[in-house]
Amino acid sequence: MVEDDYDDRLFAYSELRLSDRITEVRPVKCAKTLFSCLEKTGVYNSSYLTYNPTIILLDLHMPEMDGMETLRRIRSHPVTENIPVILLTNDISSDRVYDAYNLHATGYLQKPFEIEQLHQLLDQGWSSMVTAHERKMMLS
Repeated sequence: MVEDDYDDRLFAYSELRLSDRITEVRPVKCAKTLFSCLEKTGVYNSSYLTYNPTIILLDLHMPEMDGMETLRRIRSHPVTENIPVILLTNDISSDRVYDAYNLHATGYLQKPFEIEQLHQLLDQGWSSMVTAHERKMMLS
C-alpha cells in the first residue's frame, strides 16, 4: 500500500488487517520507497526487507511522484507490469478514472474505503482484462 497521508495510511492499514483474505500488509509513504522495495535497493537491499506484492493499493494524489506517474512506471517495468494496482482516491471524476484505466489500473476505491469494497473488487474477477473501450463505456 502506497499512501502519503499518515491518517489515511493508518486507516487503510487497519481496514486491510480486518480481512481474512489478506495475510500481510506493507504500507509505504511514497513511490520512491515502493520502488526501493520492489527493486531491492537502498535500505531494502536485503531479502528480509524486500517483498513481491500480489496487489498494490496506490494513492492517486502524492507529492513528488503522483499515483498516475507511479502507475505508469509500474506498468513499464517487466517485473511489476502484471501486478494488479488498485487506486485509492477522493477524485472519482470520470476523466481521472478513465485515464487510470488507460494506464491499466485494475480498479479504484474511494477513500475512505471499507474492506468489503476491496472484497467486492476481488470478487468481480478484476484480474480478467477489460479493454480501454469497455472501461470507457462503463464510465459513460
